[in-house]
Amino acid sequence: MRADDCAAGLRRRLRRVTRHRWIAARLWLERTSNLIHLSVLVFVPLLIGVVTWLSNTADLVTFLLFPPLAAGTYALFSNPANASPWQFVSGITAGAVCGWIAVVAVGSPPPAATAVGLTGAIRPEGAALSVLLAAVVTWVVGIDEPAAFSTALLVLVTGGNQFIYVAGVAASSVLVAAGFVVYRERIYERRGEYLYRTVRSDDAVLVPLWEEPADSVAHFAARIAGAHDAGKVVLVGSAGSPRSGSTSVGLTSVGSTSVGSTDSVATDVGPTDELSTGVDSTAEAVDRLERLASALRTGYDVDVEVAVIQPTDRVRDVLAVASDTGCDLIAAPYDPADPTTFEALLQGERDVIGLHSTTDRTAWDDALVGVRSQNRLGRASIDFATRVATRVSLCHAVADVDDRRAAERMLDTMADAFGSSSETRVTTRPLVEFLDDATAEYDLLVVGASTDRSSVSRAVTPPTYRGIDPECDLAVVHLADPESGLDDGGVVTA
Repeated sequence: MRADDCAAGLRRRLRRVTRHRWIAARLWLERTSNLIHLSVLVFVPLLIGVVTWLSNTADLVTFLLFPPLAAGTYALFSNPANASPWQFVSGITAGAVCGWIAVVAVGSPPPAATAVGLTGAIRPEGAALSVLLAAVVTWVVGIDEPAAFSTALLVLVTGGNQFIYVAGVAASSVLVAAGFVVYRERIYERRGEYLYRTVRSDDAVLVPLWEEPADSVAHFAARIAGAHDAGKVVLVGSAGSPRSGSTSVGLTSVGSTSVGSTDSVATDVGPTDELSTGVDSTAEAVDRLERLASALRTGYDVDVEVAVIQPTDRVRDVLAVASDTGCDLIAAPYDPADPTTFEALLQGERDVIGLHSTTDRTAWDDALVGVRSQNRLGRASIDFATRVATRVSLCHAVADVDDRRAAERMLDTMADAFGSSSETRVTTRPLVEFLDDATAEYDLLVVGASTDRSSVSRAVTPPTYRGIDPECDLAVVHLADPESGLDDGGVVTA
């Protein structure tokens, strides 16, 4: 029996270690730069190997083709967001044609003299003409492809096989470009769907309505959940006075056939004490929330449930309801004057987004996202903003003007991951000062809660959301630790 216990403990430990390493690998891969490096290591050798195998099989293409082809393939995969397959194919083929024309114009050396390593075998005027023609063609046509100059020169050493070389260049470059297009459309441009946690999750959103139902928070949550087909919203209201030791929850699904239903399923999240409130109080709370739920269901085509609780502890009860209803995101009201309850939610194992609405609006056209770095929190902030707002802008603060270019590239890369052509704004001013001035142009400001930083870091540099006073609605995003839901069995429970 003891041996069985040891074996079970060892298996749990192995599962937990495996899960931790998988999470670490996924977080590493979520960085676009790491994904690009990995893609270069995998796809560039693979494509060059395929082209080489085909050329050996057909016995048509000389090995002289492969150095410029490999360089061009690397250029495609190392910058997939901006690379142009058309420029790659046209440039590398145009270079080969220019070299062919130069050979015809000046004549080619005897085939025996073209052996690699012999000096004086290549006519200088032919080399100069081939490069000149490649420069003129790439300039006039507007092709930015350095590999064109390589193929233009290499034609000079192919002997009498210039046509075969040019045809091989065209066919091989088309094959590589086709592979790159498939990679970019199916993997790179959909990396958010495959890799980023918030794009796959945060579809079930719980909305705790502390006081009267706040329409802005509920509509905000419905827009987040409605972005995906499987989304749902759970509205949580309270009825009666708190009662020690019990929290009773009533759930009512609101759909196309059950709007206004008074049937409910009682679910206990604590001891099974009965509600101390009167039936009228609970019925009024349910009716109030169901009217809001019906409006959300009609306006956003999203499933809505209503939960009415008799709270004992707001934070604990809301987290319990989130677990009971399968919600992976909590969208809560955030009051800068009294952030205690909101910040207590950040200690749980659920993602949280707090909304401070100054206008009670229910629709947001322009959103500004403050991005600190290319990490999970930055991607989540952009993801939520693109779900809620029509137009999204990204901003980042740098300490030195020399860092501006790198910051712009970072923001462009992050926006591209969500298929957005967002405006990017980089400032050398203190971020809080910049946001206070810039938010007058927007309906919504989205910033991170900085809970991914250490306690020491947060003490030295307080989170941005605590210091800003925006002229628009403010959303504060918190992501739970991806390992916080690991139990002893290595299973993710969050």
